[in-house]
Amino acid sequence: MDRGFWDNVDSLRGSTSLRNLCADAGINYRTAIDQRFRNRLPSAEAAARIASALSTDLAALLPQPEAQDERRARLSRAIATADEEDIILIERMLGIG
Repeated sequence: MDRGFWDNVDSLRGSTSLRNLCADAGINYRTAIDQRFRNRLPSAEAAARIASALSTDLAALLPQPEAQDERRARLSRAIATADEEDIILIERMLGIG
């Protein structure tokens, strides 16, 4: 499963608090907390500032699309454990039921 922006920030910030990271990046802490809680990306400028404060590039923080094979495998596992109603719904959505 792909990791989100804030998960990537957390893994790179180490023991630095989010409050201190925001201060280093020059962004509003309360705004960052709200975006994190809602799982929203910050503005491009704020994201670039966070990346700079973490001494990394912006690409390291952005969620990466899941590889097609991984996605299909995850979907296959979910279908294998789905109940009959879910299977019927999936068939209808795919136009095969």
